[in-house]
Amino acid sequence: MEIKKSKGIGTVLHLIEHMEELKKRALRYKVSFKAEERGYLKPKEDEKMEHLTISYWQSRAALLDVALNANEEIGKKNISKDEKLTLFIIGYAATIVLVDMARFFGENFEGGSVLRKRLNEPNKKFGMPTGIYDAIQKSFNDPKRIWHIYYANQTYEKELKKLEEIGKNDKRLKKLLKIIAKLKKRIELTKWNFIKERFQEFRNQTIDLLKRPIVKQMYGTQESVSRLISFVRLRPWRQPKIPKKIAEELMILMQPGDVIITRKEHVMTNYFLPGYWPHATLYLGRLSELEKIGIGKSIRLKKVWEKLKNLLAPNSLRVLEALKDGVKVRSIESPFNNDAIAIIRPKLDWEYVKKAIARGLIHAGKSYDFDFDFRQSSRLVCTEVIYRTYEGIGGMHFKLGERAGRLNLSAEDMLNMTLKEDQFQPIVIYCPIKSKKIHTGGKMKEILKETIET
Repeated sequence: MEIKKSKGIGTVLHLIEHMEELKKRALRYKVSFKAEERGYLKPKEDEKMEHLTISYWQSRAALLDVALNANEEIGKKNISKDEKLTLFIIGYAATIVLVDMARFFGENFEGGSVLRKRLNEPNKKFGMPTGIYDAIQKSFNDPKRIWHIYYANQTYEKELKKLEEIGKNDKRLKKLLKIIAKLKKRIELTKWNFIKERFQEFRNQTIDLLKRPIVKQMYGTQESVSRLISFVRLRPWRQPKIPKKIAEELMILMQPGDVIITRKEHVMTNYFLPGYWPHATLYLGRLSELEKIGIGKSIRLKKVWEKLKNLLAPNSLRVLEALKDGVKVRSIESPFNNDAIAIIRPKLDWEYVKKAIARGLIHAGKSYDFDFDFRQSSRLVCTEVIYRTYEGIGGMHFKLGERAGRLNLSAEDMLNMTLKEDQFQPIVIYCPIKSKKIHTGGKMKEILKETIET
């Protein structure tokens, strides 16, 4: 099976571990804070709860994104039934974990509790509206959505033997199936009292679905289950991409070591991240340019170099980017699959940039950090890749800001540095909500100010 067909496996496994850690943390806070006795949270406790909440919403959004991607792949005609069943395992596992976490919070944070009220508080900086927690919890009581989860369970039971056969050939899939078997009782929806009362209401609406072949059934199931988990309006069918002509103009201006700041409209990755510009990527350039830097001769980067060589054609452009599946060397298509893009450049001599790129590549292969904690380097978020690439190189320094009780760096922090020409200089921007052309210099700064202020 091609890697792209199963790329969500690692993400789901990592997020399952992270969700379990969040459970332990939530229970620890519930006991140690004594907020219910006091009737309020102390400032430090409030910060910890804010961080827990943001980490949970980010993780939830990532799991939902995996389910949506699995759904999209299942709908394609050029993949086999085994591949579709593999995708079903990934999407179904993501969905079960989402339901399990929602029920965990429902069981441990009662309606009038101080901690539940904190979960519902808005946070404009991170795009969290008032009542977000209750909105998510209520979505699980929608009879139509309950029916789709029930139907997904039926599909799982029907195809269980085949799914187990597929799992034998992949240790990670086998692990996912074990997790599904362990958590499946958490979504035994037939135990919900009202399902029998409302089942008939939707029988006529779903009878045609039951008559479809298994592949189409799975497609419908994944689509509906994915939508179950979210109350925000998204457009999963939309494929953003920088126009070809604009991309060609950008590539002429880009240099290895540049930082690419991007925005993708109507996607979950924008939610629960601060600012209009939420994502950052390190531009590496061509293989020939990296060879001149001496990356291939570094013993520490031997494995990374092999991946660099095997990525597409020798002259294709490469980036180092942290996404939900981890820190990886990717094609330039990754940051170009966005709606808006800004290129900024560190104010360093080339000798320092070369050292920084080599240092940044050391982090390739690490997991994504859904906790947004810059105090440790075993897992990284997108901006932390930039931070750990350049901090201290040639006198370059970043001032980390405190968000939700954690010191970190946002993409817009770097853009604000660029506006002041502090450490970074502006190179080029393409922001179609402001202009259909690329802009440099003063006009670029003008657009940045407008979008950052917005």
